Amino acid sequence: MQIAITDRADYNEGTLRFEWVDPADHGDADGLLEYIEAFMAKTTCKEFKAGLCAHEEWFISDYDGHNFGENPDLEEIFEYLQAVEDYSEEVVDAYLDWIDDSSSGLSARIGDSYAGTYGSPTEWAQDYIDNTGALESMPENLRYYFDYEAYARDAGMSDMYFVELGHDKTIAFHNC
Repeated sequence: MQIAITDRADYNEGTLRFEWVDPADHGDADGLLEYIEAFMAKTTCKEFKAGLCAHEEWFISDYDGHNFGENPDLEEIFEYLQAVEDYSEEVVDAYLDWIDDSSSGLSARIGDSYAGTYGSPTEWAQDYIDNTGALESMPENLRYYFDYEAYARDAGMSDMYFVELGHDKTIAFHNC
């Protein structure tokens, strides 16, 4: 993931001065903030160098990856990066599309609700029913009549949240 750090004073004066940076290269939020402050000190503004104006405000003008807005909490960016390391960008983005909260403990919250990645909600239902043994008490000749598609549809209305990515990929989350 990359972010474009932009000097707000330069931007307001009509100059687009920015730098693409990978937050992971700076270790943590404090390291990234140090880098941003060094970037801001590199302004070519003559008034700044004479002490007549301030180039202290910055914003993120673009993202190559999840968008946290112009003025994000840098800790949230690192929470996101940790979650991507623990799961995948696809799973984390699907979770954030569902629950728009990338604050503290993101990885743990995803872990509490992530049920897996499947070919479809019906495939999730088959896996869930097989792993829980829910049909074992039913006579074997009747098990063939169980409607996995209907079960997945009903689960999606209450207990589960499915993010369908294209024709053959579904990310499943438990509604907690």
